[in-house]
Order: sequence, then C-alpha cells, then structure tokens
Amino acid sequence: MNTFTLVLLGLLAIPVVAQELPVNLEQRVAEAEQLIGGRGGRKEIGKALFAIGNLQSSEAADALDRLMSELSAIDRGSAILALGMCHNDAAKNHLRKIVADSKHLPDRNTAARVLASEGDGLWLLKRFEKEKNAVVAASMLYAIVDSGLADINDEILKAAKHKSAPVRAAAFYGIAELKIFEGAKLVENGLKDSSLDSRSEAARACGLIGNAKSFKALIKALRGANNKDFMVTLGAALRHADNTKKIELIAAAALKEKKPEIQAILVDALASSAKHDPAAATKALVKMIGKKDKGIRLHAIRGLAAARPDGVMEMLVKQLKDSDHTIRNEAAWALSQLGDFGEEIETTLIAMCGNRHPEIRINACLALGGGGIDSSVDALIKCLVDESWAVRSASVEALTRRRNPRCLGALIDLIENEQSRVRVELGESLAQLTGMDFKENAMSWRSWLEDQGDGFALPSIEDAMKSLEEKRKKKFTGWDYTSYHGIPITAGNTVFILDISGSMNEILGGKNATGETRFQVFADAMKQAISSMPSSTRFNIVLFSSGTTLWHQESQSPSDESIASASEFLDKSLPFGGTNIYASLRTAMQVPDVQNIFLMTDGEPSVGITDTNRIVTDITRRNRDLRININTIAGGQAKAEFLADLAAANGGQAVDLREIK
Repeated sequence: MNTFTLVLLGLLAIPVVAQELPVNLEQRVAEAEQLIGGRGGRKEIGKALFAIGNLQSSEAADALDRLMSELSAIDRGSAILALGMCHNDAAKNHLRKIVADSKHLPDRNTAARVLASEGDGLWLLKRFEKEKNAVVAASMLYAIVDSGLADINDEILKAAKHKSAPVRAAAFYGIAELKIFEGAKLVENGLKDSSLDSRSEAARACGLIGNAKSFKALIKALRGANNKDFMVTLGAALRHADNTKKIELIAAAALKEKKPEIQAILVDALASSAKHDPAAATKALVKMIGKKDKGIRLHAIRGLAAARPDGVMEMLVKQLKDSDHTIRNEAAWALSQLGDFGEEIETTLIAMCGNRHPEIRINACLALGGGGIDSSVDALIKCLVDESWAVRSASVEALTRRRNPRCLGALIDLIENEQSRVRVELGESLAQLTGMDFKENAMSWRSWLEDQGDGFALPSIEDAMKSLEEKRKKKFTGWDYTSYHGIPITAGNTVFILDISGSMNEILGGKNATGETRFQVFADAMKQAISSMPSSTRFNIVLFSSGTTLWHQESQSPSDESIASASEFLDKSLPFGGTNIYASLRTAMQVPDVQNIFLMTDGEPSVGITDTNRIVTDITRRNRDLRININTIAGGQAKAEFLADLAAANGGQAVDLREIK
C-alpha cells in the first residue's frame, strides 16, 4: 500500500455511534448541521455523520453529499466513509463523482478505496486508465488489486512500466498479490527503481513470484543497498526461497560475503529456507556457525536444526559451552527440535535447567522431553515449581512426552495452587498420559491415582488418546471456562486486542443484526467475557488502529472496579484510522507476564508492517521463548488465512466469524 494512503488512513477519525440517535433522517441531518455550524468536535461530527450513513438509504447518501461542502478536510473523510456504509447506488454515484471531480486529493483517494470495497472495481479500472494524477492513480490501482477484480493481469503489467513511481509501486504490489509470474522481469528491474516504495514492492514481489534469476537480482540489490529498511525488505523476500537453485544462490552469496550485516541477512534467509533442500544449505550453515558475529551464528544454529546434517549434535554441543547465553539458548532450542541425543548431552541439559536465564531453562526442559535417562525426569519435576510460569509450562510439555509414571503425583500436586495458564496444561497433560479426563480437579486425579496401586503403568499414547477421545465424545464435563468468540479463556494473564479501525463503525449486518456497529458488538462480547473471568485470573486490553493504546501497564484482576474501568475504557474509545496489527501484537506481548492473547480484527494490515508473511515470521520468532498462546478472531475484510497461520504458529486457536451462520 502506498505511503500516501497509509498516512491518509491514519488521519481519518471515525467515531463510533455510542448511544441511540433519532431514527428520522431529517433529525439526524439537523443534528449534524448544528454541530458543523457550531464547530462541534471531531467526535460529535463524526458520530452524526455515521449515524446518517448507517441508515443505508439513498436519501441518507444524498444528505451526506449535500453536507460535504460544509465540512473540513478531516470530516469530509468521515463523510466519504459514511457514504460507503450506505451500500446503495446513490452512494456509489456520489463516490464516483468525488473520485472523478473532487479538487481535494485525500477525498479522491478515500473515495477510490471505498468504491473498491463496495465492489466497483471495474469502474475504477476504467477511471484509472485515464487518470492524470499519479498519486490518485496509484491509490486506485492498490484498491483495484485489493478488490479481487478478475482478469486484470494485462493492466497490472502495463502499469509496471508507468512513468510515475507511485503507479509502478502499486503495479509491483499487484504482481505479488495476484501471482503474475509473467511479471518476474519487471519486478527484477524494479529493484533498481529510483523510488524506495517501488523498490520495496518489487523486492516483495521477487520473493513471492520470482525465479532463480529474480533471487540473483535480490542478492545483488542487497549487496548494493544502503537503506536499512530496504535491506530488511530484501531479507524478508529472500526467506521465500523454496527450491534448490534459489537456496544454492543464497548459500554461495553467504560464503562470499565480507560484510557481517549483509551476511547475517543471507544466513537468516538460508536458515528459513533450509527445510526445502537441507543439502543445498548445509555447507554454508556449517561454515557460518564458526563466525564471530553473534547474529550470524544464531541464524546458523537455527538453520542447522532444520537441515540436520551429519555431525550436527557435536556442533550444537560446542555451542552449549559458549560464553554468550543467547548462543547457549539457541543451541538448547535446536537440540529440542532434534532429540535423540546421548547421555553426555542430556547431562549438560540437566545442568542448564538451573540456569539463571529463564529462556535457557525453557529450552533445556523442552530438549529433555526427548531424553532417556531417569535423572532428567527428576530435573523436569523440579522445574514444575520454577518461578517462571513459562518454564513450568515447558516442563509439563516435556514430561508429557517422557510418559514416566513417576511424574503423575508431582503434576497433580501442582494443580491445586497453580494460577497461571499452566493449570489447564496440567489437566491436559494428565489426560494424555492416562486416558482419563478430570480436567483440573486435583482431588479427582489424586483419588484416581491412589486407586491404581503399586506397579501402575501408563497406557501407550495411542491407547490413552483413544480412551480420551471416547470420554470426550460422551461430553464428559469438568472444569468450566468462560470464552471469547467460542475460544476458551484459560487461567493466567490474558490480553485482549481489539481492532478500532474505521471499518469498525459500520452497522453489523446478518441474521442476528441488532443495529449496533461492529465495534459495539465486539466490545460488548469482550465486556461479557471479562465479567465472567474468575477472580484468580488477570486481564488487559490493547486497542489498535493506526497506533495502539494499552489500558493499563499492569494487568488487572477482574474485580467490580476493574471491570467497570475496562467498560468505560471501551465506551470512550473512538474507532478511526488504519489497521496496524503488527504493532498491536508487539504491544500485547510486552505486557508483563502475559500468557494468552486474543486478537480480534475485521481488516487486513494497512499500517506499519503490512506483509502478512513477515508478521507471522517475526511474531513467531519473538514468541518462541515467551510461550504466549495467540488466538485470532477474523471478521469483516480480515485475511482469515493469515490469522489462522498466526494462531497455528503460536499455540492458539483461530475463529472466522464469517463462517458462523
């Protein structure tokens, strides 16, 4: 998406209709005129304009059009988006007129995107072909691509040769999004474009649709790049290498590169793509693990865990003795991915369970899940009472893999006093170990264990899971949890992320429509979930549009006072702007001791980092040692596949509300 559009999205304030307004059009128009004439605030004017738009009649569309001349630039943006909420031909005609005739550039850009979201891509395409203003033309092309209009490959390829940089950038974006493989040569040339936006879109396209020649061009561009952001974009593109030739090119470049910064980017890409052809990546990865640069070595360790060459255990053991704790941690993580190591390595990992760095203790525990000596079971049982909930969680996971009956008593004992998410994990671990299902009821588990007597042996994993499945089919109940859009809210510290971008102001339609906006419906669902949470849990809220707002620096217990405060926080919030999903996740992940995240959005990323593959990769890497479960809820125009991938990579569940009838 072009920079101009992103800035524009960030400026448009679109307040929510927070209270019931008159249903009569004349009354709503009169109220809007009074506020406009009396220089009402952004909140009041926006609320009045959206109240008109949500009537969804042609008369309402005409009224909004008449009011345009009386509005400031910001309020005109709100009125244009209100026209989009009318969903009728009258509104569409007014929007077309704005695109074609308005003297205000932001108005034309906004109207173009609204028309595209209303399915008017074909008209926009015809208008694009004769548009003289390059910025407006680019905005139109971005909107056309996002609209899903069919059979536009020829127009996109032609636009990639446009004399204007903004249009070329939009065309490169289109080549990537629509997977136009015939455009490979065009995007390769785009890597040398005079415009940074165009070069960045070209790089992303090269990674997604390019051939070996395209990857050679990416490597050349990386070696000649001076802009840090562009270098990051090139690295993200190179991570898409998915065949032998592309991987060989990256490996050869990494071996030859002299600059550590560029070499680190190449090794990162190599580590990410090694799974596609381990043999092609191995030589360079082995060489890179001996480098002095820490960043290069960290990427090399990750790559070796994926490539699994002969001698990898010996290489990783050496890294376990490194003076830098981040290297030791990465090596422990790599061993957790490999398993099947000898007693000497296992003994080293047992010692690491007492390390002062919690991330090392986490990965040492996970690695011991693949061990074989009894003393490592003892070490894992000891870690069940670690001060870090994430270490306790890792220990539970590892003990579940080890399937040693000696751990049952310790797991049951921990349930009674555990207040974090680990409480749920303990119940599930015991269920998978035994085939029984008493949830988190420590008394029932202890009584059952006492009945087993001496010499009790655990069933096989296959028998346990079969027994468990049969019990759950019979709807065996136990510990109950509240839920948010059907996803259980388990024990521990939960952060709710709620989208408050402009589209959340639209009236939610469908079979069970209540006349409320999307924001009101989803905020009410959050209030209900919070009010049902046990007092032993904690919660926090992150609201996001173009930026983010955190409710409290520290999460709160769900008391009457905190629930009322959270409700007031939501009621006073004003949906506006774009959709900065990446920033919202980073904000939530930085909340102290967060264990569960629920992300609810009705849009796709439009501000900040917008490349969905890059978001999933970066968030998953950052979350690896945090062990936060990230759940996602998709509505509206959200990219459900992206959100499902994000949840799957981070231990969470995904719900697409559009599939719920």
